[in-house]
Amino acid sequence: MAWKKSRSQKRIVEIGDGFAPIEVDYTGRKIYAKCNSYGQEVPGVNWHEFRVIHRNQLQYSANPKKLILDGLFNAIDSEEFYPVAYQSAPHADTFLARNCKAALDKLFANGLYITLSTRAQLGLNVILNVCKPTSGHINPPIEIGRVVDSLMENLEQQDGVTGLLNLTNFGSHRRFKQILVSLANVNTLRQVCQNVQHNSDRFYLVNGFIFANNGISNLLPLNLFGDTDYSLLDLSGNQIKSHRRLCSDLERFRAKELRLANNPIIKSSSYPNCMKPLSKNFKLVDGVAIDKLHETYTPLNYEIDLECDGVRIDCSNKWELVTFQDSKDWHACKIPDPAHALTKDVLFDCFFTTVNHSLGEFYPCYYKFEENEHSFIMRNCYDQILHLVQVCNLELKIPQLATGEGEENLERTLPYYLRMNVSPFKPSSHVDPHSRIEKCLDACFKIQDRVLNLDMFRSTPGLENVVVNLSLPPIVSNILTIASRKFMIHCTELKLSNNKILRLKGLNSLCLMVHLKSLDLSHNWIQDLEDIRALEVLHLKSLTLHGNPLCQKYLMPSEYVAAVREIFVGLTILDHVELSAHSHDYVMPASHKNFLCNVGAYELSEAFLKKFLTEYESLETRENLRKYYTDISIFTLTCEINRKEYLQRTRSYATHSSNIKRLADLSRASLAYHVGGDEIISLFMQLPSVRHDFVSLQTDVMHCDAKSAIMYVNGLVKDDSPSAQNAQAPFYLAFFRQFVLKVDATGLGIGKDACRWKITNEHLNIMTPSPTQLKNAFIMPAAIDDPPQTVGTQERIETELQKSLLFGEITGLRQPWCTKILEMESYNIQNAFKRFLDEEAKNQVPLEAYT
Repeated sequence: MAWKKSRSQKRIVEIGDGFAPIEVDYTGRKIYAKCNSYGQEVPGVNWHEFRVIHRNQLQYSANPKKLILDGLFNAIDSEEFYPVAYQSAPHADTFLARNCKAALDKLFANGLYITLSTRAQLGLNVILNVCKPTSGHINPPIEIGRVVDSLMENLEQQDGVTGLLNLTNFGSHRRFKQILVSLANVNTLRQVCQNVQHNSDRFYLVNGFIFANNGISNLLPLNLFGDTDYSLLDLSGNQIKSHRRLCSDLERFRAKELRLANNPIIKSSSYPNCMKPLSKNFKLVDGVAIDKLHETYTPLNYEIDLECDGVRIDCSNKWELVTFQDSKDWHACKIPDPAHALTKDVLFDCFFTTVNHSLGEFYPCYYKFEENEHSFIMRNCYDQILHLVQVCNLELKIPQLATGEGEENLERTLPYYLRMNVSPFKPSSHVDPHSRIEKCLDACFKIQDRVLNLDMFRSTPGLENVVVNLSLPPIVSNILTIASRKFMIHCTELKLSNNKILRLKGLNSLCLMVHLKSLDLSHNWIQDLEDIRALEVLHLKSLTLHGNPLCQKYLMPSEYVAAVREIFVGLTILDHVELSAHSHDYVMPASHKNFLCNVGAYELSEAFLKKFLTEYESLETRENLRKYYTDISIFTLTCEINRKEYLQRTRSYATHSSNIKRLADLSRASLAYHVGGDEIISLFMQLPSVRHDFVSLQTDVMHCDAKSAIMYVNGLVKDDSPSAQNAQAPFYLAFFRQFVLKVDATGLGIGKDACRWKITNEHLNIMTPSPTQLKNAFIMPAAIDDPPQTVGTQERIETELQKSLLFGEITGLRQPWCTKILEMESYNIQNAFKRFLDEEAKNQVPLEAYT
């Protein structure tokens, strides 16, 4: 219907920013409502007034204005339409627009109704031709062009990429205070793209586009930028839902990286497989190689919202858990940890000691730490979930180190809660632990060597989104059962080191590996030989157990060998050492003496400890140790020498000892604490030079993570000072050294994955050596024990290093021994081989020298 105004009425709409006001004149104008035609009236390019009648229906909506505008832009589809001077009121919202005949036609075709996303319908009142435009009036297309030009004058740089045109929240630009500009309207997006392309002075500098947070769903105008290589296309935070439209619209657009975070498309069941058609257009999607999206995809970042999805189970409603007994959906576990005290590895070590080892398998998937909470999801493990809720009372036990001598280890608990049925399982995109494990087993078997290498199996490529912890017996049993059936007649060697295995029981399936002769179980958590007795049926010839707690139960090598041989009667090689008929001939490898808590501890021991002790040996190189200390590092020294014949030779240590019991003047106690790198190095320069017996060293890393480490080392040193060198007999001392280290910097090195360690606290204790230490001191022949001291150029050092590596590959010797032999022969590799063969023939090379 249409009706005329009953009387003359005018109003002035102030725009500001130097624009002329719009004088709205209603005289003789018709008001159109609930009709589908404006008859013979010609809209032209004049201003028209629109009123959206809502009568306060939207007062409880979070953003009523956005609801209305989304409905308007949806109704006019891709036509030009720029609301100006938008005013909200309790019963109706009002705005002006001009030059919009195509949009008017579509609104009238809908009967002057718009449909909101809430499915509510709102009516429009339209008054045509309320004002003729003048040159002083605001012109939305021109303003858009000016804003685009100003942004192109200020191209941005992000993450090292220059020339980025940043159109984030484009409609919120300060010049659009009186214009509603939305790139969700395809026509507006097209105009912006045309403005960019027509700026010939700056367009050639554009290296990428940021269209984030603009409500965009249709990207067809981006074809204007097709057939050119860019660095970035950022579409994050938009409303892209259709993968077919996305792939079609970007068919000609090419860039190194595409960003799609916070778009509905990445929460769809078809993602990330739907991205395959764009694999030639983009190398990365949200920082991940496009061909690796399926490996790194996690529903916790896309389709699952753990704040609202699923049913929460905590201590207040544990009884509700039974309703999910038959569920095949994903369930989530959330562990609050505000201080981020637990790393991922520590968290799951605690979890797998908490779950019931007599129940079924348990595979946490898609772990992440976000907003001070650890999260992961799991499925098909109701028996374990029931145990965690009913028996463990939704509390995770965290062991704590003892705080003082004689105290027992303490224990604290960390409460957690569950969210049940957070998402159905989607075979096309979600990880299935069993199928992933089977694929990884295939990749781990080297048929040419007939070796199944499952060392640190949890880190195998392909298992990034599933935690496979072999400390749970049902898991290791299942994996080895699958492996036995796959490689039953082909496998002769099985490697299972560094898997946190506690026990191997009920593994009758391993008997299917009829040719299995070698098994490596080193560096696991096996406490007792009884925990692997089930393997006695395998008729093994070689077994490796070093690095397990069980090895520390035996004081004598003969006792250890006898216990192992009682179970594995046909064994000929134990821990890489060939067994003779007499067990007392066995020499326990040095690796038995290294108690390192994880793989990072091994790397730290290699990268820090050996280099530190080597530089400490000589007064000429001790100055180099300054790099390990800060201005607040603390060093203490104690000297516990009881034998009179040692007192004179250890006077320099006793002078600086901080043993308060032996201080006559207690006021001097504080002087025994040396603070700061300069003071510590000054003290070192007053102590004798020494030579470390690296074969005798025992290393214990009590703690090691990405932030800190606690390391102990003890062994034997030889006084190498000038006075000791002139003495007839060598002078040996036992020592114990404790380091507390913290990471000072990360992201170093070429790969940006190295870190720098600093010593925050260090203690050195000098002791009288035991008879056993003296008996085995520097057991390598004297000629090898005293290599010549040579100093060369960097080029020669690199050459010598290459020779040392080659010598180690051929002889199987550890690097310190390779270096010693090569130094004796002045790095003449032919003479070094001859010396090695001669010493080996005389049985003068100890077993500890071999890797």
